[in-house]
Amino acid sequence: MRLAQVVPLTPVEGPFTYRVPPELDAEVVPGARVLVPFGRRQLTGVVVRTGDGEAPKAKPVLDVLDDRPALTVELLGLTKWVAEYYLCTWGEAIKAALPSGTEVETRRVVHALAETWPEADGQAVLGALAAAGGGLKVPALAEALGRKTAPQSLLRRMEAAGAVRIEQELQEARAKPKIKKHLTLAVTLGEASSLRGAKQLALAAVLAAADEPVRQSEALRESGASSGTVKSLVE
Repeated sequence: MRLAQVVPLTPVEGPFTYRVPPELDAEVVPGARVLVPFGRRQLTGVVVRTGDGEAPKAKPVLDVLDDRPALTVELLGLTKWVAEYYLCTWGEAIKAALPSGTEVETRRVVHALAETWPEADGQAVLGALAAAGGGLKVPALAEALGRKTAPQSLLRRMEAAGAVRIEQELQEARAKPKIKKHLTLAVTLGEASSLRGAKQLALAAVLAAADEPVRQSEALRESGASSGTVKSLVE
């Protein structure tokens, strides 16, 4: 059985052992960010070791979040040293080494299944959900009830009684890949000479002089053209 040692990006001691599904075997390598089950949630973690072994109760890695490892083996070693030196968890040290907002995890969402509850606190929960017109994430429910934290024990009892349904909703990473546009001349410079307008000709000349795609922002700066010029040339 292929196993992975994963450190969740949370202040808990790790690593934890997970089973690697065959279809993810090539991607689950040290330094890779993965999505793993953790209690009733799903969290982002980083693989720190892999190997073969036996762990019948190990839960599976759910997904690999990047097409290549987010951290090198050397950086993993450095974060381990940072955790030991500064007395923090390895997950906290790894999280500090990654770009902010890249973690993925689940949030609990509460849905009402009943209209009444015998206790006032439970009725307030149902009232807040009815006022929202649908499910509420647990932090939002606590805010609607005027509390700092949601009544967890009450929610468990209400869920067991069938008065509410609590689902796990995947919270995507806040940081997204940044896209940069590049331009390539699709005709020869001779064919481009028939274009009208000095800015169109200047932009075509900049692209013709390059032997590779040119970042749009750089091409516009060099030619004095605008994004409208690019749109006209594309059309």
